[in-house]
Amino acid sequence: GGINRNGTVPPYKSDYLTNYEFGWKTTWADNRLRLNGALFYEEWDDIQFSFLPPSGAGLTVIRNAGSAEILGIEMDLRRAATDALTVSGGLMLLDTELTEDYVPDPDAPPTAFKGDRLPVTPEVKGNLTGRYTFKAGDFDANVQGVVLYEGSSYSDLQREDRELLGKQDAYTVFDLSGGLAWDNYTVTLFIRNAFDERGRTFTYAQCTVSVCGVNPYYIPNQPRTIGLKFTQDF
Repeated sequence: GGINRNGTVPPYKSDYLTNYEFGWKTTWADNRLRLNGALFYEEWDDIQFSFLPPSGAGLTVIRNAGSAEILGIEMDLRRAATDALTVSGGLMLLDTELTEDYVPDPDAPPTAFKGDRLPVTPEVKGNLTGRYTFKAGDFDANVQGVVLYEGSSYSDLQREDRELLGKQDAYTVFDLSGGLAWDNYTVTLFIRNAFDERGRTFTYAQCTVSVCGVNPYYIPNQPRTIGLKFTQDF
């Protein structure tokens, strides 16, 4: 917990997270297939929620926003399809919700309700990578493709603020790369976000959302980036 810088707001309490988890690490097909994962259930009490109030000289206020439950599964898979081709991927599924209404002030109505999704984290995230290695003359060569998926999410807890800031839509990004290695040297040409897909990773307002939320700020993902990387091992 701690003390708010705005002296008119009471201190906030510590939050607590209780996590129950069952995980596994397995290999199959003569160790050519690896499948790891975990199931988890979390109870989050006295969630700390920060925001800019309508007045308060721009000082962020932190309050406890009740409790929530998080149920999820995460997995990663790696498959050596051949001696040259490797396929790997990861997946996370989350079901998050408040377990009680959030009432900012005793005399005010709730601004977030039991059953509402938690902000920031999407319900689905995933990635898939294919890497192929081969000989190119005297060089060890490789090509690789990666697809990354990020599901939709909200950036704020309160319903009114969500309506003003909007939902952050799902987006998919493709990365490509190819490289050559010889002796102690490696040269790699890469293209991140090859199709220049623009996604919103976070949305916020310059002041309290009820005032500035009509003109929100977006933090985008990395735009298309092309680069050449040289590595030398000693």
